[in-house]
Amino acid sequence: MGANNAVVVKGVHYASIRDAARALGLAPSLVEHRCDSICWPRFKWAEDRPDWGFGQAVGKDLIEPRHWSYDGGVRREPVIDPNRDRRVVRYVGWVTCPGCHRHHFSPDVRGVRICAFCGGAGAQPIPRTSGHRQCEEDEDF
Repeated sequence: MGANNAVVVKGVHYASIRDAARALGLAPSLVEHRCDSICWPRFKWAEDRPDWGFGQAVGKDLIEPRHWSYDGGVRREPVIDPNRDRRVVRYVGWVTCPGCHRHHFSPDVRGVRICAFCGGAGAQPIPRTSGHRQCEEDEDF
């Protein structure tokens, strides 16, 4: 219960939730619940209550770096969780697919190494022009 807890029940103004609960013979938490609920139209807050943000995301989003152009798989950038003392969750960067040996940008360089063409969850790899089995299959179109 905050500082702004005056309520109106059935047209009667009460200075606090506790006063209304005593007069009605109810628990203070029940009076507060009924004031918050749309199912009890006779229980209302006397003044506008602040929006506490229920239904919105409580934590902050992960801090992920933007994709960068192909660099040969040299650079690795951390994904940081600001909700846990800026803890590093995973690393992103360019990796080489062990199946087709093409490079693709991976959202998790340790967990996602296989590209989408080879059946993994990685991003689309950089296409090669020739000398590769996938490219040779694509030339038929």
